[in-house]
Amino acid sequence: MDEDLCRCAEIISLFEKLDIAHRNHLDYLKRGTLDVAWMPLPGKNSWAVLTKDKAQMLIPLELENIIKHELGRFAFSSGNFTGAEMAKMLEKHLRSMDNIMRGEYRPFCYTIGKESLSRRKIQLPAGFVPTRKGWW
Repeated sequence: MDEDLCRCAEIISLFEKLDIAHRNHLDYLKRGTLDVAWMPLPGKNSWAVLTKDKAQMLIPLELENIIKHELGRFAFSSGNFTGAEMAKMLEKHLRSMDNIMRGEYRPFCYTIGKESLSRRKIQLPAGFVPTRKGWW
């Protein structure tokens, strides 16, 4: 979970209730660490990224690093949801998110909405061949 979500009590409670392993940004990195500096960590460990930062898909350097580190990224469709709303959306979509992580090559980006997960198109560089799939 990114630094904006890693202290969200409702999300942490959901993960603990369902016995879902998770990593918190601030357990590994300082608050304010630039996105491009932390992106290698989930990439090399095949961790999914859970965020509410929509800008990562809009900033060329960050999108380049999503591709470079072959991240599996799930972002809430709005940064204005409450913790309870985000936890409810996660609970609704966790099975689909797990299936995506197990079955799709990274990089990928999905938006988490109240009713559905939506895949965001990533324009991969010519000749790029994804190599990472699954949680391992």
